[in-house]
Amino acid sequence: MKYYKIYVDNTNGLYTYSDEEEQFEIGERVIISFRNKIKSGLIISEDEEKEREYKVLPILKKLENSIKLEKNFIKLLVWVKN
Repeated sequence: MKYYKIYVDNTNGLYTYSDEEEQFEIGERVIISFRNKIKSGLIISEDEEKEREYKVLPILKKLENSIKLEKNFIKLLVWVKN
């Protein structure tokens, strides 16, 4: 199982979600459950944290008809956001 930091659309932070079947990659747009609503997000990075004191929800699925962003483009997006 992998864990990813995901930027949830229309929020200001990164949130951790699990990839139970290891089927997702950095740069993909995904569908997740966020505060009991279905939202889309972008996988920014892998979460290397070993211990979590909170419940981690799974990524539901890939967003249809979306392209995978390259790591350099993601770095640029994070830089612009900051």
